[in-house]
Amino acid sequence: MAHKRPSFLRSSISKLLSYVIIGGAFALKLPQMYKIVKSRDTTGLSEIAFYMDVGSFIPSPIYNILNGNAFSTYGEGLVVLVENVMLVFLYWSYVKPAEAPGALKKIAILVGYCVAGYGMFLLPEDLW
Repeated sequence: MAHKRPSFLRSSISKLLSYVIIGGAFALKLPQMYKIVKSRDTTGLSEIAFYMDVGSFIPSPIYNILNGNAFSTYGEGLVVLVENVMLVFLYWSYVKPAEAPGALKKIAILVGYCVAGYGMFLLPEDLW
């Protein structure tokens, strides 16, 4: 019978790598945030791209939370989602007044994201 390596070692290495990836996710959007804050300008940035980034990162953390998965399996997506939300707020803060979305549009976008995120929690389990 062949000697197997302990599964504890494999799972520990896997968990450590997961947390390293989550740590790396914190640095993913920082350069973009820094440039926006430093220049105090969003000229040339796509408003819709920021919104789509937020929308594309909502399902993964919610799916993993609903399934009771460990944070190490979805933490990267959650971190990037939070960073994308921060980028939307930075965009709104530094966009030129003539190009700025109105308050009603901002509220509609925020409510839409909240409804989409919360709505996923209401889905029947077989649709997860």
